[in-house]
Amino acid sequence: MQRMVSGPAGMKREVQPHTHCLQQVEGFSFLNWTVNEETVESQELCISVSELKVEVIYGQLENAI
Repeated sequence: MQRMVSGPAGMKREVQPHTHCLQQVEGFSFLNWTVNEETVESQELCISVSELKVEVIYGQLENAI
């Protein structure tokens, strides 16, 4: 969630903390999360962040077609 707030430097975006949970994808396994393009060491299936760019990275299973 984002909202605009005003302050001494003018308007800026404020990002509220939020939770992301991965979804299972057939033929793929969870590898890691990235937050603002940096790998997160946590192997948790849900993470709570206050960042703008969050991705879940999957790897294709070898026996999946």
